Amino acid sequence: MAAIEAVYAATPTPIYFREHAEVAPFFEGFELVPPGLVTIDTWHPDPDDPAPEATRWLYGGVGRKP
Repeated sequence: MAAIEAVYAATPTPIYFREHAEVAPFFEGFELVPPGLVTIDTWHPDPDDPAPEATRWLYGGVGRKP
């Protein structure tokens, strides 16, 4: 992850990988759809997806406004 961040730091759109606790506040006030805030490879995975092994560094979720 550090190598990827270093490459993107020199671009107009740098990237920063956040920990779970750093992403969670973006969902405050929303009702998370199961399975909640998880690594994107575990959010409703497709067992037939031929993609390579997941890296488990990106978090994602879907929230509904109550």
